[in-house]
Amino acid sequence: MRQLTVYDIGNGELKVNALNSAKERCARCKRCTFWNNGKYVWGCGSLDADLMIIGEAPGFHESKTGVPFVGKAGKLLDKILNAAGFDRRDIYITNVVKHRPPHNRTPTATELKACREFIDTEIDVVKPKLIVVTGLTSAKYMLPNVKRISEVRGKVMKSGDGTVVIPTLHPAALLRGTEEEIRYKKRITWKDWKLITAVFDTLKDRRGVIKNG
Repeated sequence: MRQLTVYDIGNGELKVNALNSAKERCARCKRCTFWNNGKYVWGCGSLDADLMIIGEAPGFHESKTGVPFVGKAGKLLDKILNAAGFDRRDIYITNVVKHRPPHNRTPTATELKACREFIDTEIDVVKPKLIVVTGLTSAKYMLPNVKRISEVRGKVMKSGDGTVVIPTLHPAALLRGTEEEIRYKKRITWKDWKLITAVFDTLKDRRGVIKNG
């Protein structure tokens, strides 16, 4: 289970400093076997975001640019966000693992542990009201007892520190399979995002005012 680190952060400058310190440690980190496989990919977006999206790991395009979700899956995510009424600039987007695993394989438990301090820092600094985890790897990071993404996708859950979490399919999964499978996955993913929008609106109205209670 994710261990919460409490930061006493009261302004944007302190948030930037906290993340920059973690980024510097990430740039020097050699704890996993693929630390030199392209650029490390740090999260991006608003440090005051009420919505955070967490993916699994960088892909080919991300490891070249150093920016998360910029390949085909990222373009699909942008379309989903736009359709749901979200502006990517108001969201914080990141991955559990900061370097691209060889052949885009699933990171091992050891590799996930190597990056844990970095994703922990991002969450603790940004302090989102809602976290959307895409795919099984990121779902297990926030909800350790999860076995299959199909068991939890589209459900409103809470992490160990009380953060509201909604799992859904990773956008890359929507690009694989037969035409029928892809249509089905897109349909249930859109259903998830309608739920995400509804839950988000109970936490924060679209004028930017946090609701009480």
